[in-house]
Amino acid sequence: MATLVKIGGSLIPAHVEPLCSSLREVAGDHHILVIAGGGQLVDVLRAYRKTLTLSDETAYSMAILAMDQHACLVAEVGGFTMSRSLRELMKRRTVPQVFAPSDVLLNLPINDDIHIDRMTSDTIAAFVAGWLGADLIIATDTDGIYSADPAVVPDAIFLERVRACDLTHPTSVDAEAVRMIRRWNVRTWVMNGTVPDRLVRYMRGQPVRGTEIMPD
Repeated sequence: MATLVKIGGSLIPAHVEPLCSSLREVAGDHHILVIAGGGQLVDVLRAYRKTLTLSDETAYSMAILAMDQHACLVAEVGGFTMSRSLRELMKRRTVPQVFAPSDVLLNLPINDDIHIDRMTSDTIAAFVAGWLGADLIIATDTDGIYSADPAVVPDAIFLERVRACDLTHPTSVDAEAVRMIRRWNVRTWVMNGTVPDRLVRYMRGQPVRGTEIMPD
């Protein structure tokens, strides 16, 4: 089974090189797929929307293209192959495949699964993983999921495992992504991408700090 690694936008550009090194280290034994968040490029888009009147459709297209740009960056830094179709993504197994999603996502009909104003990069990653039947690792800048925001509640409990249906409070994974995880029954792990060795150890079946989200 393939594993889709979502590199959060908060990890780009500072942590891209060590993450790519970790992915290369395990690629010989695992079918690794990669998708990147929009990060600072989407922050620019949000700033534009404060001063310009942009439709949801235009903002969505620009956000997806931001993910494409980071896919180009990750492919270049990692020496990976970039794929623009799901068929290419599943066919090539020699090195990690980086998915640039615009060709697929910008041609999908808008419906209950693709709702423009709710489609964050985490949601898109869960959607793609479900579509491919892949496991999902969300690499972000936190260790995982807590019972509450630890910045607000200092004694918040770290959750090593949680059911998606129980994630009713704000976390590092947005609510729409959780809905997509449930909708597509995606096995998901959230871990700290600023410590890329955790990714290597996890892929090798060793215990690491992180949170498993069970679809239900």
